[in-house]
Amino acid sequence: MLGRSRARSRLRFGVAGDWLSIVRAVYGATDAWDFTTNQYLRAGVIGPAGLTVTRASSGYAETVAGALVSFASGVARRTDRGLLVEGAATNLFRGSQQFDGANWNPDRVTVATDNVIAPDGTLSADTLTVTSTSGSETGLRQTNTAQANATQYTASVFAKYGSVRYLVLRNLASGVGGLFDQCAFFDLQNGTLGTRGSDYTASSIQSVGNGWYRCTATSTTVASIVASLFDIRVSDADATFANTTGRTVAIWGAQLETGPFATSQITTTAASVTRQADQITAVLSGVAYPLSLYAEFVRNGDTGGDEGVFQVDASSRAQRSSVYISSSDTLSVSARGGADAGDAAVAGAVAVGAITKSAGRIESNNVQAARAGTLATADTTASVPTSSPGTVRFGDFGSAATYGFIYLRRAAIIPAALTDAQLQGITT
Repeated sequence: MLGRSRARSRLRFGVAGDWLSIVRAVYGATDAWDFTTNQYLRAGVIGPAGLTVTRASSGYAETVAGALVSFASGVARRTDRGLLVEGAATNLFRGSQQFDGANWNPDRVTVATDNVIAPDGTLSADTLTVTSTSGSETGLRQTNTAQANATQYTASVFAKYGSVRYLVLRNLASGVGGLFDQCAFFDLQNGTLGTRGSDYTASSIQSVGNGWYRCTATSTTVASIVASLFDIRVSDADATFANTTGRTVAIWGAQLETGPFATSQITTTAASVTRQADQITAVLSGVAYPLSLYAEFVRNGDTGGDEGVFQVDASSRAQRSSVYISSSDTLSVSARGGADAGDAAVAGAVAVGAITKSAGRIESNNVQAARAGTLATADTTASVPTSSPGTVRFGDFGSAATYGFIYLRRAAIIPAALTDAQLQGITT
């Protein structure tokens, strides 16, 4: 009993090197994935992850230190932060890393290309140098950004302080609903937010290491757009435009996409580019109901809808058990395919940006969920799926693909119904 208690305690505090052995010895997991350390348990044996990855485009993922790592098409985006899984997204900006080209019009600045180490470690960032002290038109402009009517967009760019203190994202769109002309200021010297226009619903500044920040602003366009423009501007002062000749700032990775938050960086040249969804699966064998699921993850943003975390299912997906985030932001566990659907949700919202530990029990007349040691109200009228699972899905759930935007740190399948106390222990 003493050894068992110690093991449970060590799992609770997340000792990375011990996690696989603990989740197997204490909770009976047969299949487990520790993406933070690149260690895996498959059918009771330590070995390869056994992943099948489909993503018909390249992509980036962050390390714990904030550095960006590039991954080729069809390669799992795994770093020490975990496994990045995202739905599809499109960068509407052209020339996301080429600010001297035909896609960006300079106003009172010159552009020196590929002379600063970018957040991905390549010599691909550009330097803007101010050439005039007058006017608000100091920076870069892109026309025809293809913004739609009354639609939410998030713009982002990576910037590094040189001698210009503020970077400014400015969205301009005119239409029947009026003129949208709003600015969001970012203090690159201190890494803090500046003033944000009233039509911007959110803004953020995130350090990604080596002096770089990702500056992000979200807004909703007017109705019946006639024309749309987007500016990347610079200023010596907050909430106004004042510049000094010769001052500089480095920029890289401009992105404009629909939705309420910035997804991972998408590189473009002469046209917009879509990063395809990460379809990541593994084969499962020898597991039947009842079973329990564990998932530890970081939520990257709130899509406003349901978001997948972890699922096991039969090949048709109709027979499935899932861990997901509901449209009301609760950690939820569901079972489908039996006579009666099973659902349990833990009260309270799943935070964006924080590590979340979750688990679920799928047993006849006993579907339960747990998050951070807190239990849901169990569903005592539920049926288990009638077919044993043969597929594992990461960051995806439902009868059709429904994605979260998450870093999945750890996941496990336990071929038994964990007790309430065990669900609380494994998620604490």
